[in-house]
This record gives sequence, C-alpha cells and structure tokens, in this order.
Amino acid sequence: MPDLLKDEPSGNWRRKAASRDAEELLLARDLAYCLHWAVVEAMSRGRELRRVDMPSVPERRKALEWLFVDEEWDDISLDT
Repeated sequence: MPDLLKDEPSGNWRRKAASRDAEELLLARDLAYCLHWAVVEAMSRGRELRRVDMPSVPERRKALEWLFVDEEWDDISLDT
C-alpha cells in the first residue's frame, strides 16, 4: 500500500495487484468466520486472544463476505 501520509502515488501498488481465485477467497472467508467466532467467544468470557487484532477481525470478515453476496455493505450479516 502506498504511504498516503507521505503522498506516495498508488500507481506502483496498483500495477503489482493481482486477482485472487475464488477458492482462495472462500478459504479466507472461512478462516475469517472461524476467527470471528473465536473473538466473540473470547469476549463473552472476558478474555483476549493473543496475537490477534481483535477489532479488525469482524471488518476483515465483512469485506470477505461482501465479495460473495448481493447486498449493500451496511446489510452484510456477521452472525456467528
């Protein structure tokens, strides 16, 4: 990713970007679901997961879910 604070252009980053195949995305979505479930479970027990950025897990999952549904961003369900 370009460093926006340093006003780096995005051209180099965009040229290097590549599409992922559906199977890889499905596996990533499944992992995100499992991590989200673990985060919810840990929070319900008043615990934290070490080495997991807990607040970013649902956002990552939402982005992966959005790739596979025909819904608006705000309507994506993240039930666990």
